[in-house]
Amino acid sequence: MDTIDKAAMALSATLVLLGVVLGIVEVLAGQPYGAAPLTDDAGQVLATPAIDPALRTGLVVSGLVVLLL
Repeated sequence: MDTIDKAAMALSATLVLLGVVLGIVEVLAGQPYGAAPLTDDAGQVLATPAIDPALRTGLVVSGLVVLLL
């Protein structure tokens, strides 16, 4: 393995672990765990996720893409 392979593996691991750690932070922050804000019958937002699920998913997927390259 050369330096570029090692750098790609380090970047991939960092992105995947960052996404996982943000998921753990989301669980520790409490409910709601879902991607959509929690609303009542009138449509008022009661609670939103602490960390955007699209951000967490994007980090993990980009880490996997870098690893596959």
